[in-house]
Amino acid sequence: MSVERVKDRKDEDIQEGDHVWTRYRGGVREGDKIVMDEREARQEAVANPPKAWGVI
Repeated sequence: MSVERVKDRKDEDIQEGDHVWTRYRGGVREGDKIVMDEREARQEAVANPPKAWGVI
């Protein structure tokens, strides 16, 4: 089973337990789970999941 790894802006793997955040409208957003696809976003009831870029 292939596991897709999430990387940060320095191209380093994000491991379970790492503190991650993103800047958003003058503040920050933090979370305890990274949602990788639309199916997982529905299961976790994510209100506004990120949109896919570059999909035709």
